[in-house]
Amino acid sequence: MGRADAIAYLLSTRATAADTGARSRRLEVLGLHPAEQAIYLAAADGDDGPPQLARLPLVGPYAGHLVPLASWYAAEARAALPGRVRELLTQLAPLPPASPAGFALSTRVIQHRALRTDDGGPIRKFILQLTVDAGAAPVRAVVTALLRPRAHIDAGWRVPGLPLSLARVSYVGVASGLGLTAQTVLLVPRRLTQQLPAVAA
Repeated sequence: MGRADAIAYLLSTRATAADTGARSRRLEVLGLHPAEQAIYLAAADGDDGPPQLARLPLVGPYAGHLVPLASWYAAEARAALPGRVRELLTQLAPLPPASPAGFALSTRVIQHRALRTDDGGPIRKFILQLTVDAGAAPVRAVVTALLRPRAHIDAGWRVPGLPLSLARVSYVGVASGLGLTAQTVLLVPRRLTQQLPAVAA
């Protein structure tokens, strides 16, 4: 994008939005399922419903990809949901935390657009590439950021017994007011000899 186009884009779009009463969309790491070699997470999407559970396999063809447990929330399975969640939690082990300083994050705007909202004014929308490195090999993910293309690593964890770490990235992903947080996670290889800095007690 040329300089003139960049200026036109900034002048014709907004970096704020109407306050819609929306909430941040956050991911909570529930723990490691040793037998399944998978990490379980809970996604709170800001509404008043129960958090949506997802599974992050550590090995196999879906390694590193969040797999929502959609079947748990089907109408015919809703009654059994509380019991299934309680049973799952008894099988999970906590992940040792690691300092975000042990990861390197870089971002790149792949595409930008103007997104029209209900209040009429177009806001800024960015297709944002995240690259996270913990010393072995970089891992990339693509998210949709709104209002501002900013992101940071807010938490990290080590995966016991595997040369892997988990990084949680926060970015502006909810268009309300000055923008609210959305989160994603990346499963990142680390060197076998590398010890990510532990979080101070």
